Amino acid sequence: MKNGNHILSNVPQGEIKDSLVRPAVLICEKIHGESPVYNLSGNKEFFIGQNPENDLCLTGDDVSGVHAKIRPEEGNYMLYDLASKSGLTLNWTKTLKCKLGHKDRIKIGSHTLIFEFVKEEEVFDRIERIKTNNVRPIITLKFLLNVDNKLEEYSGTVKDINLNGARIEMQKEVLHKGNVMEASISSSELLLVEVIAQVIWERVQDRAGKLLYDIGLQFIEMDEKATSRLKDYIDKPR
Repeated sequence: MKNGNHILSNVPQGEIKDSLVRPAVLICEKIHGESPVYNLSGNKEFFIGQNPENDLCLTGDDVSGVHAKIRPEEGNYMLYDLASKSGLTLNWTKTLKCKLGHKDRIKIGSHTLIFEFVKEEEVFDRIERIKTNNVRPIITLKFLLNVDNKLEEYSGTVKDINLNGARIEMQKEVLHKGNVMEASISSSELLLVEVIAQVIWERVQDRAGKLLYDIGLQFIEMDEKATSRLKDYIDKPR
């Protein structure tokens, strides 16, 4: 758990498996300036509070060190007050625990956070996309998958990518919605980027009698070095 707060005994914590939640974001609403957007993971808790190690760090005397968290559970995102000193409200009603819905407004201290589900097609639109099918050289994404108790390496061609996720094209049907994998992304112009990604959608396309599999991935974990490498690649003029 994070530092500085006692988490109530009736608040679930720890490892999350097969939550199968839809892609979602948390928007930190600003009256002036750009409102930051935070991606929520389908297999990881999202902590909010004053401490800098939180996923979302908020300021103010009425914000506790670890004030609240959002936890994916069985297809839903649940919001929990972590015994904070000033509490929180959801849509102007004080609460300790609740299920989040699209466009819900969370108030923590003087901060307003907006929870939104994201259409699958929009996951790659919040940051300018690279259409890599028009970029050379080709970017390859490789990953290991456990098939019949044996690890096998697969690869796909990256067609769109940003800091939130990627769309890849494969010739084999091996990935399905909800799969989580460790993956590496590289090309001759992109140094190795290692990520943990989750499949958020899958589609089959028939191109001239040949089946190709379009896979949408959301990046749920990436270290600072990998983030910096990918950002430099995306920002590079072409």
